[in-house]
Amino acid sequence: MRITKRILIYPWDLNGYVKLSWGGKQKLIRYLISEYGSFKNINEQLNLSPYWFNNFRRNDKINAKELKRIVDVTKLNLVDDIIQFNDGAGNSSFPYVGKFPIRYDPFWHFLFCLSIGDGHINEDKKKKFTWYQKPEGQEKLIELLKKHDFDYTAPPKKTKQGIVIPQLVRKIGSFVTGLDSGKSIRNNIVEKSYNLGKKFELALLCAFFLDESGMSKSKPNCEITLHQEGNLQLLEKIGSLLNRHNVNWSKNKKLDKWLIRINTEGVVQLSKLFDSLKEYGITLLHRESTFHKKADMAKKTIYKIPLRKESTSIRKYLLDNYKNKSITIGELRAYFESDFNVSTRSRKLISTMKKKNELKSVDTGKYVIKGEIK
Repeated sequence: MRITKRILIYPWDLNGYVKLSWGGKQKLIRYLISEYGSFKNINEQLNLSPYWFNNFRRNDKINAKELKRIVDVTKLNLVDDIIQFNDGAGNSSFPYVGKFPIRYDPFWHFLFCLSIGDGHINEDKKKKFTWYQKPEGQEKLIELLKKHDFDYTAPPKKTKQGIVIPQLVRKIGSFVTGLDSGKSIRNNIVEKSYNLGKKFELALLCAFFLDESGMSKSKPNCEITLHQEGNLQLLEKIGSLLNRHNVNWSKNKKLDKWLIRINTEGVVQLSKLFDSLKEYGITLLHRESTFHKKADMAKKTIYKIPLRKESTSIRKYLLDNYKNKSITIGELRAYFESDFNVSTRSRKLISTMKKKNELKSVDTGKYVIKGEIK
C-alpha cells in the first residue's frame, strides 16, 4: 500500500546534536530553574546525568535524544528554536541549518538514492556515505546541498575519493525506509520507493540515471543505456520501474551481462518524467545539458517518423497505381496529408525515386512513374 500522509522528521528521531537559538536556550534555562530550582533537581527530574544542566549552560549543542526527553517532560515547544543540527558532537560533520520538522519529500529521497549508483555507504559503525563522481558533478551536488540549507564547506575531490554526503541524508532516508546499509538499500529501494509514491519512484530513477546512464556525446543518436553489471537483479527492478511509467526499453545482451537500452520514445517519456521533478529541485546536475540534447534529438526524431512513413506510403501508392503514367508535382503534393513542409518533402521524394530509377522527368514539374519498389 502506498504512503499518502506527509512524512515529518523531528531532530530527536535521529542520532545527532542540535543547537538552540540564544532566545530558545534562555527560555529553557529560565523555565527549568523556575520549575525545579537546583541544578541537581533539574537533572534528576529530567532523568539525565548529574552534570547535564551545567554542561548545557556552557555548551552550544545538546543531544537530540536528550532534547526529546526535555520536551516530553516540560511540554515546551522548542522545535522552532532549533537553528542547527549536527551529525555528531564534533566539528567534522556538515551542519544543517534549515527548519524542523523536515518533510521527507522526493528531493530527500533523491539524495538518499544516490547511494545505489556511484554512492557507497560503509558497513562500519559510522556508515560514511560517499559519492564518487567527477569534480564537476561534485560541484553541482555541493551547490544543491547548500541551496537546501546544508553548511557544506568541503571542496570537491578527485573522482576516486569522492565527496562525503551529509549523514543527515542517510539518517533521514534510513528512518523513513528502514534501510540502514548499502546492501539493504540496493536490494529493497525499488519496493520502498513504490510504497512512498510515484514522485519518489521518479526520484529514485533520476538518481540511478544520473549515476548509471550511458549518454555518449560522440554518437549522433538519441538512445541511452543504463548499466549495473554488478547487480543485474537491481537492473531488472529498474526495468520494471520503467515499465510502470511507460518508458520503452529493451535488453542489450553481451554474453551473461546485459544493460537497458532506452529507445527514442523512451527518452522522450523519460524527459517528461524528469521535468515533473523540477518542482522539488531535482535535476541531473552536471549531466542535465547532455540529457536535454539527447531528449531534443529524440523529440525531433519522433516528429519525423510519421512524416517518413507518409512519404514511404505515397511512394508505394505511386508505384502500385501510376506505373507508366504521368503525374505532376501538384498532383503528387496532394497525396501528403500532413501540411508540414510539403514542398521540401515532395522534392525529396522525387529525388529519392529518381535515384532508384523509379521516376523520370518529362517536362517541368511533370514526371512518369516507371519502376518497381526496390
